[in-house]
Amino acid sequence: MQLKMIYKQLKKGLVICILFSCAFSSIVFSQNTVLLVDSARSIALQNNNTIKAATYNVNVATSNMLEAKGGHLPSLDLNAGFLYLQDPISFTGNEIAGALNDIYSVGLSLNQNIFSGNRVKNNVLIKEELERLAMAQKISLFQKLFIAQIYIIGNLLPCQK
Repeated sequence: MQLKMIYKQLKKGLVICILFSCAFSSIVFSQNTVLLVDSARSIALQNNNTIKAATYNVNVATSNMLEAKGGHLPSLDLNAGFLYLQDPISFTGNEIAGALNDIYSVGLSLNQNIFSGNRVKNNVLIKEELERLAMAQKISLFQKLFIAQIYIIGNLLPCQK
């Protein structure tokens, strides 16, 4: 069962490499230059959308983990307000002398989470695990591509008796 899965992965990698080689063969023959294996490999890795997606997933997971760690930090809130009274304040028909028409208010608050029932800690642990999984998926992808390259190169080399 395990061998069938490996064979399917290698077959998929072989198809991808054949497609890349077909795409790059038109470049090689149209310019009359030789494309070396290392340069072809680097071009294929740079243009591989699966690798770009895996790198993006790792970056997103890292950002989410850093955001979760920010739950330990204090928060600073700033509030400001303005109120304009068109008419001066009056009580029972008598105006208050020196009443202001403009009222300004500014508030600043600093909040520090003391206890959250381990909500922040558990969230950080979950985000760290998701980051680790994204990295493992990216490494697995590179391993599959490496195995496919070895398989293709092994089939291209002449057999020695």
